[in-house]
Amino acid sequence: MHHFALKRMEAGLIANDALNEAARLSGGVMRDMARLMQIAADNALDDNRSQISLQDITRAAAELRGDFRRMLSSDDIKVLRQVRDSQELVNPAELAPLLYISAAIEYANDEPWVDVHPIVWPLLERLER
Repeated sequence: MHHFALKRMEAGLIANDALNEAARLSGGVMRDMARLMQIAADNALDDNRSQISLQDITRAAAELRGDFRRMLSSDDIKVLRQVRDSQELVNPAELAPLLYISAAIEYANDEPWVDVHPIVWPLLERLER
């Protein structure tokens, strides 16, 4: 993810901690990394800064989290909690739409496994309270 970002921008345009957090929050999904970086760059430009900060990435993640929240039903949240707890394809029919919108991500290193998108984790935690 670092390589992906730094092929598209000079290293000085983003703080190291911001780049690390963007890579973590992307969940390994290139489209989401690109969206995070674009929104964060817009945030920095809106604040008349020439470098993307960790705060810009945090704000971008909150915006993307809001997009997910608007798409997810209470049933989807239940499925995501099961995924978070088991990291298994428990019910493929219920999980398919969540994989499609990247609220859940399937990884294929060794045996395939799934997890909740890192941007969605705080949403699940907040809804559990």
